[in-house]
Amino acid sequence: MRLNEDIEVEKKLLSALMIDDGVAIPQVADILKPDDFSRPEHRLIYNALLTLSADGVAVNVLLVERELKRTNDLRRVNRSYLFGLVDYEYTTARAKYYADTVKRLSNFRRLGDIGRILVDEAENERHEPSEIQAQAEQYFAEMNAGQVTTSWSVADLVVESFRIAVQEHGGEKGLSTDFIDLDRVIGGLKKSDLVILAARPSMGKTALALNMAAEVAKKNHVLFFSLEMGKKQVTDRLLCSMSRVDATRFRDGNLDEDEKFALMAGVEEISKLKLRIDETSAISLNEVRRRARKMKTELGLDLIVIDYLQLMAASKAYQGNRVQEVSELSRGLKSLAKDLDVPVLALSQLSRGVELRAEKRPQLSDLRESGSIEQDADIVMFLYREEYYDKQTEHANIAEVNVAKNRNGETKRVALHFEPKYLLFSNLVRDGGWIG
Repeated sequence: MRLNEDIEVEKKLLSALMIDDGVAIPQVADILKPDDFSRPEHRLIYNALLTLSADGVAVNVLLVERELKRTNDLRRVNRSYLFGLVDYEYTTARAKYYADTVKRLSNFRRLGDIGRILVDEAENERHEPSEIQAQAEQYFAEMNAGQVTTSWSVADLVVESFRIAVQEHGGEKGLSTDFIDLDRVIGGLKKSDLVILAARPSMGKTALALNMAAEVAKKNHVLFFSLEMGKKQVTDRLLCSMSRVDATRFRDGNLDEDEKFALMAGVEEISKLKLRIDETSAISLNEVRRRARKMKTELGLDLIVIDYLQLMAASKAYQGNRVQEVSELSRGLKSLAKDLDVPVLALSQLSRGVELRAEKRPQLSDLRESGSIEQDADIVMFLYREEYYDKQTEHANIAEVNVAKNRNGETKRVALHFEPKYLLFSNLVRDGGWIG
C-alpha cells in the first residue's frame, strides 16, 4: 500500500474506536502501540483513547479532545481533523481487521527502515559483518517482542502460582546440577537467572562449570562459550572427568588398557550429550546473543555457559573503562537470560586483592570493583579450595561453594569432593555435605 492508503486505514480504525463508547478499544489494545501509526496525530489520538479506556471511561470524541487538551497535545492535532474522523466509520465490527492491517503495514515500514540502516552500515563498512548481522537480529528480535504481551493480570498469575504449589507440589524446578546440596540451596539453574560462579585462577571453576554443563546436557541443550580454552582442551577435560582418567597421563599419552577402555566408555557417554562448544575468543555480547538465538531456533536451548565473563569484548562506547565494560557485559547477560528464558551461568575471575589478605575465602566485596556483577546477578557463588593455599590441610580434596547471594532463597556454603587428577567434582557425603 502507498502511504496515503496506510493513512486511510488508520483513520477508519480511529473512527471505529471512538464510537459506541469505545467498546472496540480493548480488542485492539494488545495488537497496536501508538508507534504503529504512520502519522504523529494518529499516534496522539490513539494514545488518548488507550488512556481513557484504561480509566474505564465510556469514550467519545469530546472526551478524546479533552484528554488531548490535558496532555497539551491538542495543539498538535487539528480539532476539525479530530472531529472529522468520526464520520469515517459507522460500526465497530471491522475494528480488529483494521488493527491487524495497521500492524501489518507498520511492520512493513519497520522492515524498510531496518533494511536501509543495514545497507548503509554495509556500504560504508562501519562495522564488521558479524557485528552488523548481530545488530540485524537484535532489530528483528525487538520488532517481534513488540507483538508479545508482557503484562499479565495478577489474578491469573496468583492462581497459576497456587496451582503449581498445591497441585504440582512446589514452585519452579530449575535444571539439576546433580550436586544435591547445591541444588537444595539454589533450586537448580532456573530460567531467566544470571548465575555467577567466581573464583581466583586454578580453583577449578571451569571444571565445575563443565561438570554442571555435562549433567544438564544429558537431557537438555547446552551452549558452552569457551573464551579462554580451545575446543580440544575443553573436550579433553570433559573426557577425562567423565571417564575418570588422570588428565596428566591422558595428555602425555601414557595410558594403560583399563584407562583406554574407560575412555572408550567416556566417548560413548559424551556422544549422547546435547552440548555444543563455541571457542570464539573475545566474543561480543551481540555475537553471543546471535549464536544463542540461532541455536534455540534450530535445536533448542536450555542453558548458556560463559567461560569467562571478563574475556568477552565490550562495546566501543566503554573501551578503556574496565568497570563500565564489565557492567555492560553483566547487564547484557542478564538481559540475554531473560529474553531467551534460559539460565546463564557466567564464570568470573576475581582480582588479586583476595591474595593480599589473611582470609582467602572470596566475598561479595571482591566483586564490587568489577562493575555491577553483584547487582545484576540472581545468584553469586564463590569457589574456594583450602588445599590450594595449605597443602597440609585436613580438608584435602574438598571444595567449598559459597552461595553468597541468592535472590530467591537462602545463602549457604556447600562442600563438594574434588579430584584434581580427573578435574571432577562430586557430592561429598559428610554431615549432610555442609561446611561451616
